[in-house]
Amino acid sequence: MSGANRPKRMGEFMMEKGLLHADWIDPIMEHARENGLRFGDSAVKLGYVTEAQLREVVAEPYHQQEIFHLDPQFFPKSTENLIPLEIVLRLGVLPLGMKKEWTWFRTVARLNLGLLNVKDSEAKGWVEHAIPNVKAIKTFQLLPEEFLQTVELCYGVERSTLLEKKPEQLDLNLSLYLQLERRKSAPPVIAT
Repeated sequence: MSGANRPKRMGEFMMEKGLLHADWIDPIMEHARENGLRFGDSAVKLGYVTEAQLREVVAEPYHQQEIFHLDPQFFPKSTENLIPLEIVLRLGVLPLGMKKEWTWFRTVARLNLGLLNVKDSEAKGWVEHAIPNVKAIKTFQLLPEEFLQTVELCYGVERSTLLEKKPEQLDLNLSLYLQLERRKSAPPVIAT
């Protein structure tokens, strides 16, 4: 995957936000590898960022977009297999249904697309390239918890198995959300 097309890594994203310095990336990555942690967990553990700062990074894509509340019970079966599960997880995208729209002299198929980050153009580009009968796309912001519930119920993937995936196999927002969820459920560490 070329540098221009690959998703941003968490370190790059946090550097853009001014939370990390480039010199800190290698020590964080080394600590993460040595301790079996993800990047965000390691950055917090080493004291480079606070948990509140990490939460803010995770929540950022949701501040300016109207949220689409997805009930997994009503996820459309007709579009469930339109996007492969690997792409659903890597790009944080769900096909929310097809709609026919009338233009001047014909109908056009529009795909409603739910995204964990509506500013990420890779998912929309993938759909435009891989699904030729879709001529229009409308994007909606999804919440991570509802995304995960849908992946569990409709695709049969347990969230516990997602933590075992490599970072490049998961959408950045999904990865951050899972890290925070795991941290909340972990027993507190008492220093002695």
